[in-house]
Amino acid sequence: MLEVTTPAQEIALGVDFADIYRNSEQYRIFFRRHKAIIKELSTRAPDSKDLYFPTKYSQSLLIQCIACLREQHWSYWRNSSYNAVRFIHTTITALMLGTVFWRLGSKKEKPQDLFNAMGSMYAAVLFLGIKSASAVQPVVAAERTFFYRERASGMYSALPYAFAQVLIELPYNFIADMVYGVIVHTMLGFEITTVKIFCGYLYGGDGTLGHVQCHGRCTD
Repeated sequence: MLEVTTPAQEIALGVDFADIYRNSEQYRIFFRRHKAIIKELSTRAPDSKDLYFPTKYSQSLLIQCIACLREQHWSYWRNSSYNAVRFIHTTITALMLGTVFWRLGSKKEKPQDLFNAMGSMYAAVLFLGIKSASAVQPVVAAERTFFYRERASGMYSALPYAFAQVLIELPYNFIADMVYGVIVHTMLGFEITTVKIFCGYLYGGDGTLGHVQCHGRCTD
């Protein structure tokens, strides 16, 4: 069929199959029938009303958030390699920084010791935040393809999707930050009290905060 209907074959035969079909009785019957169907479907019934939907999306914002959060949960659950690499890298980084800045927090004899301890804390928080923010970008880039398709089909808006992507990251980052903060706090030699460990973890959460902010911007 493809061989006999090619333009080269038409030139060899001296015919135009498209023109033959347009001049055939079959085309005229087909054209009249479909033209009548189009006219019938285009004519509005006397008692009909315009379609009206009170909202753009079929579900409320809360239901959209729950659906997106469930979807992200299963997506992260299946993407175990990403979360495994996250925890492994966090532990290795904590051990590396703890080794480099070993016991700097316990030295308080000179002003330089205080500057060294502050510098070690700054490096520890900054390094984790930058690494977390850069590691999540390929995941967000892969998810955006699905987001564009599902938003175009009217399943949900951008707000619940961004909210779900940020929220699903929080438990993983909090656990990773907890492990990271305990290792770094202990190896750097800071005082081990509940309040100070919590404060260190709170400031170490700047890494998580930066991660979340980057996550939201990538989604937008």
